[in-house]
Amino acid sequence: MIDPLKVAKVATASAKAEGFFVSGSLPSRCHNPGDLEIGDVGYGVLYGKTKFKDDNEGWMKLRHQWDLILSGLSGAGYRVTDTWWQVAVRWTGNDDAAGWAQSVAKDLGLSVTNTVQDYLNQP
Repeated sequence: MIDPLKVAKVATASAKAEGFFVSGSLPSRCHNPGDLEIGDVGYGVLYGKTKFKDDNEGWMKLRHQWDLILSGLSGAGYRVTDTWWQVAVRWTGNDDAAGWAQSVAKDLGLSVTNTVQDYLNQP
């Protein structure tokens, strides 16, 4: 089982990289800290981004995505052997992957060439 604190830390780092904490940003308006594109879950979509009921639901969905990725159970092609650069390209669709990777890796105390497994191995 993945440490929930590790899941929370990477979820927060990715939300920061997505601009969730910027007032008025698309992720903020959609209650979608991960800027997830998983379709309409009952509240519509905005510019392709899933709208959630509230921030709590958005955080729950984001943490779930990261739990799957960190566990190696993601059906979206993520692997624990991926570098943070590779994760960024997949996560962002190559839309500012460099900025996303640098932001997330820095917040996790890593470099973009470290792997997801490196993060899991941190004390």
